[in-house]
Amino acid sequence: MKTKSLFFGVVTLIVCFFSTISFGQTTVPVGKVNNTTTYSATVTDLEEATRLLRNGLSSNAVISDVYIGYFKEEGNYYLVGNVQNESFSSKGIQLSQSGGVLRSIGGPGIEITCHGHNCGRCVLKFSSWKPFCSCESGRISSDTRCDMSSKVTIGM
Repeated sequence: MKTKSLFFGVVTLIVCFFSTISFGQTTVPVGKVNNTTTYSATVTDLEEATRLLRNGLSSNAVISDVYIGYFKEEGNYYLVGNVQNESFSSKGIQLSQSGGVLRSIGGPGIEITCHGHNCGRCVLKFSSWKPFCSCESGRISSDTRCDMSSKVTIGM
């Protein structure tokens, strides 16, 4: 009897989890695709874009230079901003595309951050086949580096 109750409890949790993911995703439009051949996009709601980038950061964090980048290998757009007063200096959040509208993802998505070591400004950039972090500091030495970390976020 206990095994049967445990089984139904686990099944109920799994069903609740997947229904929350599929029905609980509220997305917010933050940009639009300007040209599908050059993959250019613009931020249409700077206030909402900044709010999304501030999510999970301290109250002292300052977001600047917000733009939308394209990762061609995945075919995904990312909302990117420079971050001050945190342990990292750049953050990118994966966006979903519906027609020409770019929205925040309410469910599983990717978040990328850039952490600089002996680098004043480590920023997230996109090549045609990968995202990467680049040091844009005036003085670059042999021990200067920009480390990239990514995580999958699951929103409810």
